[in-house]
Amino acid sequence: MDAAENRLAARLADGEPEAFETVYDRYGRDLYGYLLARTRRTHLAEDLLQAVMLRLVRSRARLRDVENLRAYLFAAARNEWIRRGPNRDLEGKAAADPTAPAAEDEDEDVAALRFALARLTPERREVVQLKIHHGLTFARIGEVLQIPPDTAASRYRRALADLRRLLETTDVDVRP
Repeated sequence: MDAAENRLAARLADGEPEAFETVYDRYGRDLYGYLLARTRRTHLAEDLLQAVMLRLVRSRARLRDVENLRAYLFAAARNEWIRRGPNRDLEGKAAADPTAPAAEDEDEDVAALRFALARLTPERREVVQLKIHHGLTFARIGEVLQIPPDTAASRYRRALADLRRLLETTDVDVRP
């Protein structure tokens, strides 16, 4: 964690209201995007993000021991998603439906990639999302998912191979 994140974590642990605003401003959008990809429901993603932030306020004393604030927040978001139990199986259903029409203005390549991503296992899709969309390292992905970094890297490599194969062999018209 860089010095700025260390100071921010310390300010959070001290309960500074401005620090919580900074966390929300700095990480809220990415966390919401992550949760939306997991749930495919805007209202549920919003509720989960609110729960993460509330939990952050309530457990602020633990933040003194946090080594990487960004990874900690993604892990908290993932844990909150898992805590919701039955809603967890909503993950990926909308994107996984190969009959779901692409948006009219969606580029054909984007539609094909969306279709291929939906065909990945949830574990591989999650690693791809954390790596590409949120810029986490394999070490940080391992922290978030509670797996060894090598497992995260392996899932990522396999996901890329799967995507390559799916994109090369997909002759399904993914456009409406």
